Parts: sequence; C-alpha cells; structure tokens
Amino acid sequence: MTEADRAAFLAERRTGIGGSDIQHVFNIEPWGCARLLFYQKRGTDPDRGSASEVTGAMVRGQKLEDLVAEEYAERTGRTVRRLAMLRHQQHPELLVHIDRFIDSTPGTPRAGNGVLECKTAAREVFFKIKREGMPDGYIFQLQHAMGVTDVKWGSFALLWPDGWQVLWWDLEADPKLQESIRVEALKFWALVENGPAPDRLPPEDARCHRCPFSGQCQGAAMEELMRAAGAGAVVDRTLGPLVREFLDTKALVDEAEEIHGGVKENLKAAMGDRILVEVPGMGKIHYKANREWDTVSLEAVRPDIARAFKTNWDLTALGKAHPELEALFKRVGTTRPLRIYPAR
Repeated sequence: MTEADRAAFLAERRTGIGGSDIQHVFNIEPWGCARLLFYQKRGTDPDRGSASEVTGAMVRGQKLEDLVAEEYAERTGRTVRRLAMLRHQQHPELLVHIDRFIDSTPGTPRAGNGVLECKTAAREVFFKIKREGMPDGYIFQLQHAMGVTDVKWGSFALLWPDGWQVLWWDLEADPKLQESIRVEALKFWALVENGPAPDRLPPEDARCHRCPFSGQCQGAAMEELMRAAGAGAVVDRTLGPLVREFLDTKALVDEAEEIHGGVKENLKAAMGDRILVEVPGMGKIHYKANREWDTVSLEAVRPDIARAFKTNWDLTALGKAHPELEALFKRVGTTRPLRIYPAR
C-alpha cells in the first residue's frame, strides 16, 4: 500500500466505525480504548508519534493477506474475492473493509455467503490462539462484519509465517451480540460527532502508557503518576518506542513460557509411569521421582543434628555423616523433574 493509498484508506475509515474499531468501542484488552478511537476519528493531533502508527505486525499482515486468503481457499475449497468498503444499509456510519467475501460454494457443507478475516501471528501468539481460540477483539470484529454485510456466518484464517501453518475457524452470526455492537457503535459515533469524549481508562492502565494521546487524555493525572513512579527521574519521551518494543517482546516471552509449560505438561502426561524413554533421532526423556529428606520430621526427632546441617540444608553432607538417618527420613518425594537429553 502506497502512502497515498494509505492516506485515502485512513480518510475513509474516519467516516465511520469499522471492524477493527470495535475492540476500542468496547475497551477490549489488550489494545482497545474508546478514548483513543475518539481522538483518531476526530483527527486530533497526538502528543507524540502518529495517531495511526504502522507497526511491523501490521505490515506483515498487509503483505501476507493475499497468501493467507489463497491458502484458505485451497484448504477449504471455497471461493473468495475482494470487495470495496461496505456500509450498513440503515446506518452508513457503520462500515467494514472485509479481507475477503466468501461466495456460496455448491458441494460444501456451508450454505450461503460469508466473510473472511485473514490474520497472521508470530509463533507464540499462533499457538496461544490454537489452544484458546480467537481473541475477543477478533470475534467482535467478525461479528460486526457479518452484521454490516448481512451474512449468516464468517471465517477466520490464521497463518504462522515461519512454520507456514494455517488454522481456520467458522463462526456463526450471533444476532444478540451484533445488536449490542450496533447499538454501542452508534452511541460512540454520536460522541465523535457531538462530544463529549468517552470516559478515560485509569491512568495506571498499561494501554495509557503506550498511547500517543496519553498526555492530553490523562493530563495532570498521568504526569503525577510518572512523578510518583520515578521521583527525581529525568523525563525522556524519545525512549517511548524502545520501551514499547521491550514491553511487546516481554509479552512474547511470557506467552512463549506459557506455551512451553503447556507442552511440558502434555509430555509428562504422555510419559505416564515410564522413567526413561528414547525417541529415535531426537534424544532421551528422563522422568524419575526424586528421593527427598523429610526435614520437618528430622527437626522434630533430632533437632541437634538438624541444626548442624540446616544452613541451606546440606543434605549430601548429612547423608554421608549419618547414613542411619537416611533410611528413616529420606522418602520418595513429590518432585519428578522432566529432563530431555537431545541426541548428538
């Protein structure tokens, strides 16, 4: 998308409430903020940066959209095509730029037309969505698209580019949710046209600290929060992009640890009672329960000996000095560490 095309696209978006705006109307975490959207729709100048900053993830999604749609069509046998921006028949201020329109395809279980949202994600986010399903913001976005286009179903296609894995889900139209979206979006648009601005988020909310409008939105409350958090600190807003990158990558690390923990628990369950398993070409898995000292009972029965070894509980020295106690106070404990030794 050229700069001129993007400028025209953003100008068109400011004429109504689109699918990606719905998360902001409802303040859906982790990004949604009605106040931010209010400033964007009214063309307010930000305190710093750009009101419509283009991130690397956004560029990735735009560049790969055609490929995601192509993969979806191949895997589902459905016919998809582009459409220009669409507006609600009764409420033209409700609009949608759907990624693809799905034509009714004879010979497939799904009857009637549908709408398709194409998404890309890094590995951590991809597997999180695979486990937990699409985030609320995406679901609201697709329901809004179905409501504007008056179709009965929609679909998500999600691509993990590095592993070139594609997931897809169908979603039925939810008339009650669509009505709630319609009502709240129209209320919000009335605020855009006539004011006042929507309520602020609490100034300590993480969304406020990465927002280009945080200063004029929160005003003295934000400055006071910053002073309280770092009394005597030098204020330097130019570090904002690096701090944002740090927080974003930290979120990815946390998600990766969560995914790794889930895989680890699945592997433990698959091991069952087995202690040592070899996986040809990959390595060995060791999963054996540890024998641990019952230090609580030892202290109660032999406090004199316990005191001598209690500093950091030097249990190796304790066992060597008092082998007769090891048989009494060492039991198979509850810890069972999982270790994997890769093949060399």
